[in-house]
Amino acid sequence: MLDNPSELITALRAIFPDFLCNVEQEEDIQESIGLGLGLHSVMSCFAEYFGKKAHSSSERQLRALGGLLDTAVATGGKLENAVFTCFLEHAHQLRINRLLSSYLSRATKTRRHPRLLSLEHPPQPQRGR
Repeated sequence: MLDNPSELITALRAIFPDFLCNVEQEEDIQESIGLGLGLHSVMSCFAEYFGKKAHSSSERQLRALGGLLDTAVATGGKLENAVFTCFLEHAHQLRINRLLSSYLSRATKTRRHPRLLSLEHPPQPQRGR
């Protein structure tokens, strides 16, 4: 399941039919496939897309995305790495952390990076004493 960039794009488009990468991103994906980084390129492209569309997404779409991300994390390997490094680790920067948190399993939030529990409540910066 989702072993290659094409399958990942198809799965994401099944949830978000208007998900498209721009021409440069599509070229980057094709180039990165040869380097074994295609899944990462797809997730980077999707992060940009979802950062703009998250708050207008339907409940159905958000549940489906949560399921896809949970499955990716449970699968492990390159897919898990791409989901974390190119999407989940940027959730706070994209301002989707609280919205997304409701649709991810606790296992996904803690499996690789326990700090992803901060998807719900980002840590406050420490102040000097």
